[in-house]
Amino acid sequence: MTVPRIAVIMVLGAWAGCLDTSDGGVKSVSAPASQLSIEPTIVDDNPAPADGMIAVTVKVFQANEFVRLSTANLTVDGVTVPYSTSGYAARIPIVPAGGNIKFAHVQSGVTTEFTYEVPPRPTIISPMPGEGVPRTTNMMITYVSAKAQAVRPSATDGSFGTTGIEQTDNGMAFLDVSGLRPSTGSLTLARRYVATPSMTGFQSATVTYTIDSLPIPVGWQ
Repeated sequence: MTVPRIAVIMVLGAWAGCLDTSDGGVKSVSAPASQLSIEPTIVDDNPAPADGMIAVTVKVFQANEFVRLSTANLTVDGVTVPYSTSGYAARIPIVPAGGNIKFAHVQSGVTTEFTYEVPPRPTIISPMPGEGVPRTTNMMITYVSAKAQAVRPSATDGSFGTTGIEQTDNGMAFLDVSGLRPSTGSLTLARRYVATPSMTGFQSATVTYTIDSLPIPVGWQ
């Protein structure tokens, strides 16, 4: 799992950087990729987004301190990712399972890059599409396990939704659906992967990828 970060304001000795007081005191640095840790987070929660895009955020750290880049650009699949207060954030074209997403740091003509292979969407085994499902406090969902970091089930009755807690990726998940109305609705399973690719050219890289299953239509009883 990603180690929690605590951003601190430090007086620099060997580092090249300065404080950007216009942006909450986040330090602006000019450093090669080998001195930086990056933590991309991708949210692939819609199999068919209207704009064909998914959200990506990339946080950059130097010696455990959250920083922004002063002389380099970050790109994801060729899309330049602008800086915001939460990190570098943008939407990129959705990549199908098995395809690669490329992260690149470009500074003074030097490009440091690595790729992440997009995992498949979770596959729900039961309930089956169109099945009548009792609105219980502990409905069980079975699915094909991938031994990822965690899964999180959710359901909707068409006008109201409910989301469960993260659970171990072991092929079974449970969700309280007692608050849903008797109606036609759907259920979904989100899976969270956390990967630490090696040989990236960065000091370290931790990629978090959350991907949702196709929604399964059910009848809440």
